[in-house]
Amino acid sequence: MESQLVSERRLQKMKIHIVEVSPDKDYDFVEFFYHVKQSILKYHSGVGDVIHSVIMRNNGITEILTFDEKDDFKQIPGLTVFHPKNIKI
Repeated sequence: MESQLVSERRLQKMKIHIVEVSPDKDYDFVEFFYHVKQSILKYHSGVGDVIHSVIMRNNGITEILTFDEKDDFKQIPGLTVFHPKNIKI
């Protein structure tokens, strides 16, 4: 499943889009890591999940498909979390 996702950017009939850190061209890494730090302190989620959530927020994305079994994403308000095993196609 992971190989197909990486190679085709598709999960069966669902197309997956990979986005930039921010569509705002003057958004730099100093600002990005500041937002990551603030989100870690606020939501107490894992670093990886917070990084993804900041990128999502920057791009107006509210839904995430994750293989992660932990609930870190669910601690971040405004996100809808999906796991592939719960998707019925």
